[in-house]
Amino acid sequence: NTQIQSLKVGDCLIAPPRMKDPRFAKSVILLTAHGAQGSMGFVVNKPTSFTVAQITENDDFRKIGDIEVNWGGPVHNNVVHILHTCDWQTSRTRPINSEINITSDSMMFSYIENGTEPTKWKSFLGFSSWSGDQLEGELSGSEPWTPEQSWLILKNPSSEMIFNLDGDEMWNEA
Repeated sequence: NTQIQSLKVGDCLIAPPRMKDPRFAKSVILLTAHGAQGSMGFVVNKPTSFTVAQITENDDFRKIGDIEVNWGGPVHNNVVHILHTCDWQTSRTRPINSEINITSDSMMFSYIENGTEPTKWKSFLGFSSWSGDQLEGELSGSEPWTPEQSWLILKNPSSEMIFNLDGDEMWNEA
């Protein structure tokens, strides 16, 4: 399948309507790593009930403390990342595409709180990952996966969709 072969960092995986895994039902996942070693991404449309102040246990965040944190996936739920526009970075920032970067830096919320912030950003607890050829297996529907479990692919999603939509609205748009 050429669509599977052309899958790259910055593309999105969309949960099909019949997704069997309830954790990923109606999910949109932005791929942030993809290669022979495996793949990694963040569910970009599932806000949690947690705020930045709660996950950082920092009551001093007056400006950003009430901003909701998203569920990035079931792996390493104690690790926080932010996806953000390319107008901001730290030494721990990696580019995803020409419009979106990703950062995991212990000081990132302090920088944002103190006035150096990206134009748009979302924070995430945890991430989604696949080993070696696992994602290709899921996409092709080969055993033990089935075609009904296969992800749909959205090439080059807009940063507007990633940063401005949430929940079912993003899933429907994707």
